[in-house]
Amino acid sequence: MLLHPGNEMARVREIFGLGDDRLREIPEFAVGEGSFAFAETQPGSRDPVGYNPCKPVRYVVNPDGAPDFWEALVHDAVESTSRASGLEFDYRGETDARPSSYDGGFWAGNPPPVLVAWATPEEEPGLEGDVIGLGGSASYEVRPGLRQYATGVLTLDRDQFDVTDWVPGSREPLEAVVLHELGHLVGLGHVDDPGELMHPTNSRTTYGPGDLEGLGRLGDTPCR
Repeated sequence: MLLHPGNEMARVREIFGLGDDRLREIPEFAVGEGSFAFAETQPGSRDPVGYNPCKPVRYVVNPDGAPDFWEALVHDAVESTSRASGLEFDYRGETDARPSSYDGGFWAGNPPPVLVAWATPEEEPGLEGDVIGLGGSASYEVRPGLRQYATGVLTLDRDQFDVTDWVPGSREPLEAVVLHELGHLVGLGHVDDPGELMHPTNSRTTYGPGDLEGLGRLGDTPCR
């Protein structure tokens, strides 16, 4: 099994005066043991577009319509994604903002925090049919040849998250949905491999080997 050097590369950059102020260590990940894809790549390159690893990804939650256990559901999934990617997340509390308020663009110098919210297909048409969640981020040009994500939205179907009649211990499918959409949020795309969480109709409840490689590479993008 090959391992991405992760922190070794960070030390090399530091030795040559190219160090940075990453908030978390770059995670190690196995290379070539699964499938992954990026939602967006740099202009003229196969390198991914990701969030700035030297700044926290701020996020807020609108709990209107959320299940009672939304705090553990969201924060545990965020921490799992943070560990896998090396990105630091910063929870900034609850908000009244709705996904539609993020459609009007943003000022790159001061974007709003990432929004996690629950909605119905009437409010968010992308949730129509059997879609239970949507996740994605908006990028901007930091400098020529380098784009980064500034903010994003993770929207979950409030009706499909109604677990009133569920038996205890059956939350794993919903936890997997949040992880999947967080994968999209930080820059992963869908893959055809059913062994990965980023497969559109996967049966996993945790990130697979390819997911982990993709997330690790997203956390290894340049600082701003």
